[in-house]
Amino acid sequence: MNLRRIYYFTAQCLTLDNCPEYRKNIVLNFTSGEVTPLDFITFCDHQLVLPTLYSKFKKHDLLYLFPEDLVLQWETIYLLNKKRNEGIIQQIDDMNSALLKEGITPVYMKGSAHLLDGVYPDIGERMMSDIDFLVCEKDFQKTVDLFLDLGYSNPNQFYCQVNKLKHYPTLYKKDVTANIEIHRIPVDFEYSKQYSANMVLDGKKTIMEKTNCFVSSDNHKLTHNFIHSQLGNKGYLFKKTPLRDLYDLYLLSQRVKPELIISRLEEKLKAKAYFSFADKLLNLNGKLYSSNSKRVKLHCFVCDKMLIYRKTRDLYTLCVKLVQLFFVRYLGLLFHAVCEKQSREFIMIRLQDRHWYKRHLHGLKTYF
Repeated sequence: MNLRRIYYFTAQCLTLDNCPEYRKNIVLNFTSGEVTPLDFITFCDHQLVLPTLYSKFKKHDLLYLFPEDLVLQWETIYLLNKKRNEGIIQQIDDMNSALLKEGITPVYMKGSAHLLDGVYPDIGERMMSDIDFLVCEKDFQKTVDLFLDLGYSNPNQFYCQVNKLKHYPTLYKKDVTANIEIHRIPVDFEYSKQYSANMVLDGKKTIMEKTNCFVSSDNHKLTHNFIHSQLGNKGYLFKKTPLRDLYDLYLLSQRVKPELIISRLEEKLKAKAYFSFADKLLNLNGKLYSSNSKRVKLHCFVCDKMLIYRKTRDLYTLCVKLVQLFFVRYLGLLFHAVCEKQSREFIMIRLQDRHWYKRHLHGLKTYF
């Protein structure tokens, strides 16, 4: 099965709860051999939506389409993810209590906010990496010190000033479920004017079932989804829409119409392109978003063709990554080093640390 077909097919499987008429087509694709169970499972795993699709297929009585041993493995993955998410919620409760005792009010963001706010129909659906939360600037270092005292740590050496990062380097602890990221701004600096810390803190939403627990508002969740997926992670540049981001967008769009946030964004065209291509992938015929812009339609056309011509897509991605690495990252660092003494000092620290070269090489392998 080609990439484009399985990509569209899997995306539409994510909408089963609201589009049960897709069930017949799903059955037909599996029984005809157009989609094979193993290819489907492998693709869903790669896109981080495997627990999500298990929940959907079980709810809609579609697991019979898969071999029994595969279903058992799939169920195990789902149950482990559900247990982990329950552990994350408990960890957030403990973290929130510790922060409130110190007079610090955090606002949870991204997947953590979605879990707390009931965005997902099933708590076991979303695969989570870490817990992201935002605190005001005056409480930032105090919050970091609190979690260091609680036994969290980051064993890696830092090569730049913390106040130049959007969040403190990821903190780890052996006996907790997830790593944590303490944010002083919600997104990268270059996008923080259109989505600032003050916006998130002032517009925070209360979780009624919990005491003094806050998450970003629904509007801000949707804004963050776009900025994180398409700007921060370069989805627009690479012509990619990860299905986990797509599913979050789909659920959030049922709370907030995407067009309502576009006027507040600087990157309006990119937002329109993201929402339009999501609508196309999900086969929603404009129910999520629709645009008559020629540039938006061109972006959707290119994204679609990238799924067909894999070698072209891979070559394009490689070229863009090389340009980003050498002309944006490396030359950008050199430019700052010429202008700022502190940047020069941090570069020298990196070059003198023999462990940095190994970590950097590992990072490059992951990047490419």
